[in-house]
Amino acid sequence: MHSKRTAIIGVLLMLFVLPISTLGQEEKASNAKEWFDKAMLYREAGDPRSTDAFQRAVLALDGYLTGKETDIRKRAQAYSLRARSHSLLGDNDQALLDLNESIKLAPDDNGTYYLRSFIHELMGHKQLSMADLKTSAQMGNEKAKGELHSKGIQ
Repeated sequence: MHSKRTAIIGVLLMLFVLPISTLGQEEKASNAKEWFDKAMLYREAGDPRSTDAFQRAVLALDGYLTGKETDIRKRAQAYSLRARSHSLLGDNDQALLDLNESIKLAPDDNGTYYLRSFIHELMGHKQLSMADLKTSAQMGNEKAKGELHSKGIQ
């Protein structure tokens, strides 16, 4: 009975949810952000639906990034958001690739270096983590400065 209900819900979703591929760029970005925000709420509540929501965010961001968006800042932000989603899904290798792309597009975004520092730390890359943390702090990121200060580094 449970599998029938799941199948029916799946069919209803396919019929009534507009496929990501038919959405415009702004709608794709908005859709991705909505899924990411929902995933974070689920995650904070300990709800296992967070995994599905992060995966949906990644799919929406995939669609956005393969589109024709020409605004470099928006593309960089999309790569950064997809990196966060991948990391929260446990795929830190892909997260690093996305953060590297984000930094190529917007090398002056101190938040991306800060995030990449965190991912490097999770992966045990202490020197790379510290280098990104210092770069982020030098670029004015207050969180990075505070973290360095807490580690006794000025």
